[in-house]
Amino acid sequence: MTTAQTGASDYDARMRRAARLSAEHLFATEFLDFYKHIAAFQKTLRANLAASSAMKSGGASVAGLRDLLTTPCFFPTSADFSP
Repeated sequence: MTTAQTGASDYDARMRRAARLSAEHLFATEFLDFYKHIAAFQKTLRANLAASSAMKSGGASVAGLRDLLTTPCFFPTSADFSP
């Protein structure tokens, strides 16, 4: 799967911009660091959903997307949070 297909470059650009702004505006560092973590999570989630839909049928329909949300690919490390 290419970067264009997963949108990874968009998320990478957002994370780079947040890092640059964080260095320029120290008062916003905490918020921008949080934003970088959110963008990294979204990048991983999108890649996992894209990989899962590609494995299922080569493309996800709207109805098929609902099924993806219940698969382990949505939160692959959810076992780490169980009691």
